[in-house]
Amino acid sequence: MMDQPFFSVVIPAYNRAGLLPSTISSVQNQAFQNWELWVVDDGSTDDTRQVVEEIARADARIHYVFQVNAERSAARNNGARNSKGRYICFLDSDDYYLPDHLQKLFNLLSEQDFPDALVFTHCYYLRGSEREAQVITEMGSDPIDFFLRNSIIPARVCVSASIFQVFQFRTDIVIVEDTVLWCTIATRYPIIQLKARTVLYHLHDDNSVDIAKNCFLPRLKGLRKLFSQPDMLDKVNPALKRHLISDSYFGIARHHHLMGRFFPTVWFVLRSILVDPVSSTTKKKIYLLYDFIKSKRWAV
Repeated sequence: MMDQPFFSVVIPAYNRAGLLPSTISSVQNQAFQNWELWVVDDGSTDDTRQVVEEIARADARIHYVFQVNAERSAARNNGARNSKGRYICFLDSDDYYLPDHLQKLFNLLSEQDFPDALVFTHCYYLRGSEREAQVITEMGSDPIDFFLRNSIIPARVCVSASIFQVFQFRTDIVIVEDTVLWCTIATRYPIIQLKARTVLYHLHDDNSVDIAKNCFLPRLKGLRKLFSQPDMLDKVNPALKRHLISDSYFGIARHHHLMGRFFPTVWFVLRSILVDPVSSTTKKKIYLLYDFIKSKRWAV
């Protein structure tokens, strides 16, 4: 086993020189030590290269790769292509593994006779120095439905390397690129839930889900691309599909509301309601319009 790393960990990084030492350290501090680590620098302009290469000089299991900026999906795919492990794990540059993360994954995979599968764990939310335990929800018999209702960050996922030769992150999708991949894998391979919190998910102002940055627009585009995939056409409950599209429209409306834009707010709220008129959030959407009109806070 020692001739080949069992786990390959892939970290995409863009201008995260200040955060990477702690993230890398969380891999080095694993109880299970048969791993390699690929840090894929997605065109950073800070000291990312120097920071990673200095750490790598003291630990031969750590590798640095530079690519011209192409976003995190391309970076993860790049790291996976270079990897030699039997299973591939992902870790964002601002998140951390708890010391037993890889050991618990190995134990479960060993019990299951090392399947070609996707395994996901659970996490703690880290806000500053405060740690909050994520509620562990049972996946049930429909993993695609579960993935669409529950955001599974890449740090929680472990995928057989053989699967990644078939499916990779779609580089034309952002925000929901991870959900799209998990759902696509679930159309062909087993999904295994490890009911243990083994990851620290760092919540901060630079997280990609940000209303001010209109994050629901790329989410909407990504979901539409997922739903149009031939292998997904009959896999998603129509009511859930309507709910997700409607929720994305409402997220876009909230962005324009925050920016004080009256007509786009009205337009996307109405589209949200028309897509899913029986939604439990319809009253909330109508109230957003009422409050906006009453307050007269929109831009002239």
